[in-house]
Amino acid sequence: VYGAFEYIGEGMYRGRYNATVSGFYVMNVVASRESLSEHTHIYHSPFDVFVSPSETSALKTIVAGTGTSRGTAGNIEPVRIFARDAFGNFKLSGGDEFNVRLLLLGRHQQKWEEEAASNPVGTYFQDVDVNDLGNGQYSADFASPFSGQHKLYVTLKKAGGLFGAYFSSYDFDPRHLV
Repeated sequence: VYGAFEYIGEGMYRGRYNATVSGFYVMNVVASRESLSEHTHIYHSPFDVFVSPSETSALKTIVAGTGTSRGTAGNIEPVRIFARDAFGNFKLSGGDEFNVRLLLLGRHQQKWEEEAASNPVGTYFQDVDVNDLGNGQYSADFASPFSGQHKLYVTLKKAGGLFGAYFSSYDFDPRHLV
């Protein structure tokens, strides 16, 4: 990561740099003049710097767990949300607001059940509680009382409106990512 400095007056300079990978860095700040053949560190340089992840991106966030692809009626199915920023850095703290909703799309039924007024297909949904684990991860475990095809909706609420909705699979578990 390289940065640039500009003179702002009265012997002061303003430095700027743009890091897209979060983590610990050592920042060397050196002074140089045409008459000097070597660069000289300014007082206290090098500096230890920590670059934090930026705001959460719905497009880069990962949803994983067996509950994203299969389950058994009545059993608790795990779903984990791994918040990441636009650069793919995993978030290190919580505070995001995710909504998770499970919708029953279809199921094998007897003919009389399909015609019944209490047919849950297309009308049954479950708003799943999301637990902020405080480390950039969230749990959204659920148990559906119905067997059949479901759709899991995961949305990230952002100031100013909905930023994105997405779905991914347990195959995208962060332990399998490079």
